[in-house]
Formats: sequence, C-alpha cells, structure tokens
Amino acid sequence: MRGGIGDTTRYIPVHRVGVIMGPIMCEVLPAVYQLSGCDTTSKFGTKQTALKVSPDHYLSEFGQDPNDIYLNLVEEYLVQVLKPGTPLKTLNDLRYHLYHHSKKTLDELPPTSQAAKEHILRAFYGTHIQVYCLRQQRLDSTVFGCYKENDVLPLCNPRVLVPEDLVSNCN
Repeated sequence: MRGGIGDTTRYIPVHRVGVIMGPIMCEVLPAVYQLSGCDTTSKFGTKQTALKVSPDHYLSEFGQDPNDIYLNLVEEYLVQVLKPGTPLKTLNDLRYHLYHHSKKTLDELPPTSQAAKEHILRAFYGTHIQVYCLRQQRLDSTVFGCYKENDVLPLCNPRVLVPEDLVSNCN
C-alpha cells in the first residue's frame, strides 16, 4: 500500500502487517474503520485509540448478521474509544460523567446513545457492504439509518443534545 505524498511517500507491506495483527484483528478492521469514521460515517474518536481498546472483543460479529447487531456491546466499544478504561457502558452515562466532572459544554460532549445507535446502524451497513461485496446479498439501507427521498438516500440525523431521562440542573 502506498502512503504519504512527495518526499514522505512510502510503501507499507500490508500482507506483513496482516500477519503481525493476526486473523481476528484483520476480521474486525472493516468495523473499526466504519465505526471510527470514514467517507460514509462521522468521526468517532481516533483510529489509533479505536485499535487499542480490544476491538476484537467488542466487534467480532459486527457486520455479519443484520438480525444480531449487538448495539449495547458496540456502544460500549465506542465509550471505550472516547474514554479508554472507563467502567461506563453507555454514551448517555459518559455524557453525564463528562458534563459533571470535566465541565464540558453540551457541544463538547459525545453524542447521545440514541444518536450513536444511528451511527452504529450506518457503520454496520458499511461494514456489511465491505465484507460481503462479492456476494449478491444486499441489505435495505432504509433499515440502517437512511431514508429514501426521490431516489436519493439521505442520512437520518437525530439531533438529541440532552437525553430525555437526564435531570435538569436548576441553577
């Protein structure tokens, strides 16, 4: 694989990297790519962190069976991407923790669990397409975070800044 530009151009032997990473990690790379951000999904953390937080534990089945997406496990993975080592399991809990303990503004907080669900569905769809691109099996994109409008598939974009069950602070 060729990387860099100009004087920084280099060639990376992907087949050797694959041997070093191992087959299990290579299997989850499409999911890591989609979930951490690519051309079709929003940026979520960094790819470097996304690879360090045991994606093989969280994403071993991701992109395979559309009936078993394991939303809770994938959301837990995204929480680990944003705050490695935290015992928190949901993005709503992480938002609450960051708001009260690091004094972040609403704009600086990660997305809600509901918004992340849409991200996860789009990432699942993209992963499925990448993994099964040579098969005739096609998924209905309207089930995975898009809607159809005049033969175009815009993304559903829920803007929920504050979870409904979050208690408001009166001061």
